[in-house]
Amino acid sequence: MNEGDDTDVFGLLGRAFLQQGIDMDSAIFHLTRAIEIEEAAPQTSAPQWRDIQRRSLSHLYSLRSEAHNSNEDFEASRRDNETARELNPR
Repeated sequence: MNEGDDTDVFGLLGRAFLQQGIDMDSAIFHLTRAIEIEEAAPQTSAPQWRDIQRRSLSHLYSLRSEAHNSNEDFEASRRDNETARELNPR
């Protein structure tokens, strides 16, 4: 599983660990991997799909911000939250 490059799998695993609330390091690991994969993906030329990619990445950063906050790494949480807002300012 960890050898694959599936953003959805890593994102869902990260979210599951986050919701479980007892293993924030695993949540951060999986969300970081999802972010890396998503950032490495080629951007599509269609504006509506670029918006979806940007919102997806913003959501991953928001989730990781929450995990960092639970780990009391407030600076990392703040950085991820700012990145999420830059990607999706709405």
